[in-house]
Amino acid sequence: MTFDTWATGYGHGPEEVAAVRVSGDLLGDYHRDVHELTLRYLDRLTAEELDRIVDTRWDPPVTAAVRLVSVIGDAMQHAGQAGYVRGLANRRDRAWHQPSTADH
Repeated sequence: MTFDTWATGYGHGPEEVAAVRVSGDLLGDYHRDVHELTLRYLDRLTAEELDRIVDTRWDPPVTAAVRLVSVIGDAMQHAGQAGYVRGLANRRDRAWHQPSTADH
């Protein structure tokens, strides 16, 4: 891949997304590592940490608490998207509507 080291995918268009090719093992390892780091962060979370300013580019500046809510919201949205795609894949070879006797 020719992406910058710090590229996160934010703002990427269809061409950039299509250029991403990774193995299932790599994705699994990445998920496991991020999950472990997330649990470690949450285990040590304090009120002071939640109040810490993490982004001064906004007015008001963004705290860790606000960013955490954003990350949770994004994760929930992606989980829904993944569930939708899984449903499409599972129904790939079936009709969208299975007629029942009530339809006749």
